[in-house]
Amino acid sequence: MDLRLDLATIDFPALVERARAMIPALEPDWTDHNIHDPGIMLAELMAWTAEAQIYSLSRLRRDERIAYARMLGIEMAGPRPAAGLVWPLSAWDKGIQQGTIFGQSLAGGTPVMARMTETPAFRLMRDQYLTGAALESVKAISADGRTADYTQVNRADGATFLPFGERPSTGDRLVLHFTGVAIEPGGKGAITLGFQVHQGEVGGEVGQAPSRFAIAMRDASGERPLSLLADTTVGLRQSGIIAIDISPDEQDRSESWFQLILRPRASGLHWPPRLVRLAANVLAVEQAEAVTDLQQGTGLPGQNMRFSRTGRMTDRPLTVTSAEGAASGIGWEARPKLDDSGPADRHYVLDTQRNRILFGNGINGLAPPADAALTVDYEVCTGVAGNIARGMEWSVRGVAGTFGVNAEPFSGASDGIDIDGLQAAARSSLSQRKVHVTSGDLEAAALALDWLNVARAHELPPLPCTPRGLRSLLVVAEAAETDTVAETPTWLAAIRSELAPGLPLGEHLRLIAPRSIGLRIRARLTVAETATAEKVDEAVAKLLRSKFMAPAPQTHSVWPFGRDVAALTVKGWLRGIKNVVRVADLQLLGDGVPAKGDLALGAIELPRWENVPGDIVVERQRGGGWL
Repeated sequence: MDLRLDLATIDFPALVERARAMIPALEPDWTDHNIHDPGIMLAELMAWTAEAQIYSLSRLRRDERIAYARMLGIEMAGPRPAAGLVWPLSAWDKGIQQGTIFGQSLAGGTPVMARMTETPAFRLMRDQYLTGAALESVKAISADGRTADYTQVNRADGATFLPFGERPSTGDRLVLHFTGVAIEPGGKGAITLGFQVHQGEVGGEVGQAPSRFAIAMRDASGERPLSLLADTTVGLRQSGIIAIDISPDEQDRSESWFQLILRPRASGLHWPPRLVRLAANVLAVEQAEAVTDLQQGTGLPGQNMRFSRTGRMTDRPLTVTSAEGAASGIGWEARPKLDDSGPADRHYVLDTQRNRILFGNGINGLAPPADAALTVDYEVCTGVAGNIARGMEWSVRGVAGTFGVNAEPFSGASDGIDIDGLQAAARSSLSQRKVHVTSGDLEAAALALDWLNVARAHELPPLPCTPRGLRSLLVVAEAAETDTVAETPTWLAAIRSELAPGLPLGEHLRLIAPRSIGLRIRARLTVAETATAEKVDEAVAKLLRSKFMAPAPQTHSVWPFGRDVAALTVKGWLRGIKNVVRVADLQLLGDGVPAKGDLALGAIELPRWENVPGDIVVERQRGGGWL
C-alpha cells in the first residue's frame, strides 16, 4: 500500500476516509465507525489539522521553505564541479616513453583543455611538478617477506593486481622503483602518483580526511619518511591521486635512482584494494573557472553589481574589493541584510536569486564612492555538463603536445539548487529515499555495498533483553576461501556508517561478524576395488570444500546461519561419492572438540572445514575384505 499522499488534491473528507479505512486492519475490535464515536472524532480532528498544514505548505515564506528543506538535509547551493584524472600518455599508451614534456612545474589552476572545443574548461586542482623520473618496476612485499612483481601487469591494459595482497597489514609495502631524479633544482609543487582502482569511482578532493598510508623515499643514502599533501583514494577505495611533498634537495644525487615505498597504516584498509594501473604525473583536475568582474562605483545609494557569469559555486569564496579599501587593508564583508549596518560599514548583500550584489545606501551600509574601482572574484562551473566520457585527449597550458587521456569518466558534478529548486529537490529526495524498515530492506542495503564486498547479511531477531530500537545485523565478508575471511572492526564500522543513515528515527544498528567454527570430519571410507585412494581423497576434499568453504562470491553461501551439522547428513554426502561403498566411524569435531553426534551451532556461528591429513581414511574393498 502506498502511504504517500497527493498533497495537490487531498482534503479533509479524503483524509477522514483514509483513516477510517485503516481501522479494520489495525484494530479489528473497533467496530463502531460512526461520527459519534470518540475515536472517529479524534481522527476527524487530526484530519482537520493535517488539511490546515497541507494548505499552508504552498504559502510558506522564503525562510520557512529553507528551514523545511534543511530538515531533509537539503540546502540551497550552487553547482558542483566534475572532477577526474588525466593520465599521461606514457601510462595510457605503452608505446610512448616519458620525454621532454616532463621536468617542469605547473601551478594550481593551470587550464587543462580537451581536443574537442565544445568541452567545458578544466583546471589543475593543486600545484604539481611533472617529474622526469621513469617508473621502472612495481613490487609488493608482504609482511612475511614474500615478493610479487607487478611491473608487467601494471603495463598491461585491463589486467588487475592486489598491491597489498588478500589481507593487507601494516607490515606490507608497495615499492615503486624509479630511475632519474625526482625533482630538479628549482622545481616546485607536489609529485603525484595516480591509482586507477578496479570497479572504483573517480574521486575528487576528500577534505581533511587523513590518508590511510605512510610513504617513504629510499635511495643511496637510506630511507626517510615523506609528507603526504593529499590522498583522494580513500584507502584505494576509489581512483585518485596521492600527492607527495619532495623538496629538490631531498634525493641523494650520487646515483640516479630512488624508490617510493607505500605502507598501509594500522587499520587503514577495510578490504584489499585491486588496481588496474598506477603511474606518476597523473593530473587531478576539476571543471571550474575563476572569474573577475569589474565595475565603477556610482556614489548613489543602493548600487547593485550583477555577475557576468552564471553557475557560481557557492561553496567557494567570493571576494569584493575596491582600490581605496585595498590600500587601507579594509575589504567588503557580506551580510544577510543591511538593517544593522552603519554609514561607514563596507557591507554588501549577496542576492543569489537575481545573481547580483547589493551595496548600502549611505545610511545602512556604505555606498561605493563615485569612480571607485570595484572588483569581484568568484568561481563558476557548468554543473552536470562537466561530466565527460572516458578516453578523451587533453592538453595542458605550457606543456607541448597532447599530455594524456582520462582513463575513466569525469564525474561528481551536479546543478545548483535555488529557492525554487528546493521543493523539487525535496520531492525527489522523498521519492528516492530508501529507509531500512524491514529486515529485507536492511539486508539488501548491506549486500548492495559492492566496494565493501559483503557476501551475506542476515538480521537477527531481537532477544528479550535487547534494548528497544537496537537492530543486529550479521554480515559475512567475501573472500577467496574461508580461511582468508577477516571481518575486521574497521570493515564492520564502514558498513555501519553506510547503513545507519537509512534507519528509521529512534533505531540503532549493531554489526556482528560470524563466529567461525573449525569443523573436522573423521571417517573411514570403504571404496570399490577398482578405485584409487588419491581420486577418492580429491573427491572428498572437493565435496566438503563446496559445502563449507565455497569460493567467492559464494563464501558461506551453502550453510545457513546457526544450522547444526548433522552426522547423518555428512555421512550421506560421503556415501554419494563415486566408488564409495561404505562410510564408517564418522565423527565430527568443533574447534578440535569431539561432538556427541551432531555438531551444534549457535545463531551467529558458521562451520569452516579443516582439511587435516589422516582424518579421512580410505580403504579399498577386495575379495570380501579390506586393504
